[in-house]
Amino acid sequence: MSKLIGLAKRIVLGLACAGAFSTASAEQVVGKVSGYLVTDTGGTELLIIRVSNADSADGCNTTGRFALLSSTGKHYKATVAAIVAAYHSQSDIRVSYAKTCQQWGNSYDLNYVCVGVIPC
Repeated sequence: MSKLIGLAKRIVLGLACAGAFSTASAEQVVGKVSGYLVTDTGGTELLIIRVSNADSADGCNTTGRFALLSSTGKHYKATVAAIVAAYHSQSDIRVSYAKTCQQWGNSYDLNYVCVGVIPC
């Protein structure tokens, strides 16, 4: 059973990184997911996460969090699955983000996540 879970994690994490889009001003932070929220905003799912080593509020990011809307995230479901797995296993996660707050007004825009030994 644990081998199956490990394989599922690798597949989900690979998918989360596979379709990541790049941006010239991308930043990254590595840490443990200290909290996450999946909610609905006007008929669109919204993922908000907090990472333990992320700097506190900065610029438009007044909450120290990262956000991804399902309508803009190419691999939204895989990203949510990777974040939930990382949270529950307390594994480090690498978050690539833009210092813009277009997804949610008070959180930086999440580009993609990587978990484990996948270079990104």
